[in-house]
Amino acid sequence: MTAKEFVEKDLERIFGVDLAIHNEYYTGDQWIELMEEYHQAKLKLLGIANVVKSLLIQDLPNCTRVEVIDQKGRSYVNWKPTNKVRLSMQDDGKTAKIFID
Repeated sequence: MTAKEFVEKDLERIFGVDLAIHNEYYTGDQWIELMEEYHQAKLKLLGIANVVKSLLIQDLPNCTRVEVIDQKGRSYVNWKPTNKVRLSMQDDGKTAKIFID
């Protein structure tokens, strides 16, 4: 799929318009307006919650210490200098998972 085909499919999905039928009726200015609306819609879809929930597991190469702090203080501490720590945000950014190898 070319980049043009991808954008057209995405525009069709977002705006519900079959561009293959209608694109001959759009003027240059109308296409610019449509692309600006498309860009704004994509920015909304890429809000921080959506970006966070879509993160893969992120390596934290400089991090070797992990502490979990709750109302009672430090409920978990792991300061091994050989730790390899990775972070994953899941469930629409509601769950933080920390992996320690």
